[in-house]
Amino acid sequence: MNYSLWHEEYYASAEKIAGIIERLVTKRKTCSPSQKQELDKLILHYRMCRRECLETGNLLRERYG
Repeated sequence: MNYSLWHEEYYASAEKIAGIIERLVTKRKTCSPSQKQELDKLILHYRMCRRECLETGNLLRERYG
């Protein structure tokens, strides 16, 4: 099993998600209050996904050595 490759893929996914979060946070600054609520939910969802990618990537890296 190639844990090294897998953990790199999870880290790459986490970086892509970080970019999405940045764009949403920037967009949030110019929105109406109701749109901010929706964006907050979306940002929270993406942050949870990013955290899971990082945790899984770390776990795979530890197995690799």
